Amino acid sequence: MTWSWKTVQRILAVLHPAWFAALVILGTSVTFQAPQTLDVLDAVAIEHGALSPQHVSLAMFLLIFAVSGWYFPRALLSVKYWNTPEPEHDREHQCFERWRRYVPRGLGTAPIASLSIAFFRIGNPGYGLFYLALAAAFLASVILRRRRLLTEKTIVVSEPALSTATFRSLLALLGLSFMIFWGFVLFPIEAPARVGSAAILVYAAAAWIAFGCLVLIHPTYRYRLPSLFLAMIALSGLFGLWNDNHAIRQAAAESAPWIRQSIDDHLDAWLDARQRQWNASTGVYPVYIASAEGGGIRAGYWTASVLGKLEDAHPGFACHLLAISGVSGGSLGGGVFSALIADRIQSNGYECTEAPHTPRAPLLPLIRQMLGHDFLAPTLAGLFFPDLVQRLSPLSGAWAFPDRASYLERSWEQAWTETTGTDRFHESFRRLWEGAQARYTVPSLFLNATWVDSGDRSIASNIALDPVRFARAGDLVAFSSVPIPTSAAIHASARFTYVSPPGTVQGTTGVRQVVDGGYFENSGTLTAGEIARALVAARDRYCIRQPQPEAARCSTPPIEPVILILSNDPKNPNNESAKGNPPPSSGGRFLTETLAPWQTLFNTRSARGYVSEHAVTREFKTIRFALGDYKHADVPLGWMLSKETQTLIDRQIDERLKQLDELEHAAH
Repeated sequence: MTWSWKTVQRILAVLHPAWFAALVILGTSVTFQAPQTLDVLDAVAIEHGALSPQHVSLAMFLLIFAVSGWYFPRALLSVKYWNTPEPEHDREHQCFERWRRYVPRGLGTAPIASLSIAFFRIGNPGYGLFYLALAAAFLASVILRRRRLLTEKTIVVSEPALSTATFRSLLALLGLSFMIFWGFVLFPIEAPARVGSAAILVYAAAAWIAFGCLVLIHPTYRYRLPSLFLAMIALSGLFGLWNDNHAIRQAAAESAPWIRQSIDDHLDAWLDARQRQWNASTGVYPVYIASAEGGGIRAGYWTASVLGKLEDAHPGFACHLLAISGVSGGSLGGGVFSALIADRIQSNGYECTEAPHTPRAPLLPLIRQMLGHDFLAPTLAGLFFPDLVQRLSPLSGAWAFPDRASYLERSWEQAWTETTGTDRFHESFRRLWEGAQARYTVPSLFLNATWVDSGDRSIASNIALDPVRFARAGDLVAFSSVPIPTSAAIHASARFTYVSPPGTVQGTTGVRQVVDGGYFENSGTLTAGEIARALVAARDRYCIRQPQPEAARCSTPPIEPVILILSNDPKNPNNESAKGNPPPSSGGRFLTETLAPWQTLFNTRSARGYVSEHAVTREFKTIRFALGDYKHADVPLGWMLSKETQTLIDRQIDERLKQLDELEHAAH
């Protein structure tokens, strides 16, 4: 057969009904090679073991995925539609038959082979060989099935009516999906944790292939309908006018409104509370402001671990920590640290007037236990099941299916309760600073998010924001008409693309949406610099109020703002150059004209962070805690770290003793 463009077009026309299955399989196979997925598979292989529920679920669902990827496209390709080309001669008929036979086999085998490659890439050849053998066994089974069980040796192209067995297979898969769906609705944390992140992704892909092939693609071709796939998207857009289920969760009603201090009033009172300590200081009295860069669970783990290590190594460090400016995962890490200090005050006292401070049980083990949970599995369960169904549902309000954002927040709350025995993450955000002792001891939080409608910052804080100190920054707490739990306040800063939805905030003056703070600026140093400038102004005001000779001492101020820059991105150019020089241009790139606009928009979030960091380093003393390279150093914005990755990060925390010495030197 002579190949020509016409021949290729006719072959593609024959295979066209399999496009949806091919798209899902390609997307899933590529996802297996992503850094976050590799880290998840690392956990499956090393932590859970071959007979664990997570691995058994993965293997079982992968086989279902492979069968779906082979069987349903094969069923679509075995029927004749109105636009299926007729072979012009015997050789073309044989060509069409080969493509109808081989393409479904390749589609079914591809995800198993991709998973095998992923295990080889993470250095686990045992699992890699197992899935390679499974891929070979699956391919052999579908080939031998035809040769041994079927009398005909070719695919019989019939009229566009699928067999009863095909619809029975669909109903069986949908029945299993129905049970899994309600399992994830009724047990939103426990059920996903048992199944595991990788298995949830795989089964969702299998269910989508079955649904897409037989509910969307087959009727479109059989009845000459407009694309049902596009109709589904249009229907989702229509229902989206009223079925939004992403309202930020509400905490228990408060008996009185939250009256927060302005930044100036808070700093004046904070300095009053520390007066005896900094007056007694023989040298500089450092006041730390932490800026915690975004980066998913990696950022949360690094931020909380660095702050916890500082407190464990230098008891009383939290008394010098005025505030934490967090973005995305950095907000989670800062929230964990502040909540641990609040718990410590409530349980056994934590007095900043102690001199020296009493050593207490270390915080680092609690941080590692809390942030070592798998937050990704509940998030994926909510994303691919109830929240995805809600996008195609006209139901709203109390009848709406659960929001995937609530799955992540509730997993944080459960991990916190299991670790500490308290409900602080579930309680109202204001409870962190409840009580006279906590008000000026628990570090203030500035959780940076982004308003969708304006692109400006939105900050959730225990401090009332003002436009003078914080330029064009919206006050999320002031705008919200209801109290919100600590987990929801943190998540408002960590609603990154598609994994978490935009949060709908019902305010007293209208409705707005909030997304991840990294869209605006990913380092947190912009807000940290504004806090430091407010601290300098408060110090100067404090000095003016003092009588002589205290005023003379205050005029050479022992109080010095020190910004702790917590960077978790090993590829951050500032890790290697304090000047923040941009990386050299790599010249032309693949699909430059298509991808360059998106790459630019994404990279500006980091670039604004570098500019903000450069500005504060010129104005204030800074100490940088930068995460260096490790095995999965490019793990992106996910919500799970394998134990191996945690151990590699922990090792870097323990190696930062020289920076602890630098911190101690700053205190003197």
